[in-house]
Amino acid sequence: MKLYFLASIFFISYHCYSQSPIKVEPQKNQTSDTSKQNIVVSIDRRQNFYIGTKKIKEQFLDSVLTTEIDKFKLQSLTPIVIINADTAALFGQVFKVVRIAKKDSVRVLFNVKE
Repeated sequence: MKLYFLASIFFISYHCYSQSPIKVEPQKNQTSDTSKQNIVVSIDRRQNFYIGTKKIKEQFLDSVLTTEIDKFKLQSLTPIVIINADTAALFGQVFKVVRIAKKDSVRVLFNVKE
């Protein structure tokens, strides 16, 4: 019984091992476009907002971020809003960006830095 069990495991493992591997190549278009689909919103410890490297006043954040998202949607791309927030940034400021992004149905990623 033990011999039969060991022999069956050997044949199954040998069969799996002997098969040639499947070659998978990454899609060239998707890897280059995904980094360009990100909208980076940063919030520093003084509660200043930045889209990319451009400083945005809080009262204009909604319109500027919506405009940036719409630029991607016109190109049939789905942007990802990445929020870089300092640990001293207020939760309300972070959720303000999340609310704007979710209103436009885009994904949101968080990155909190000290």
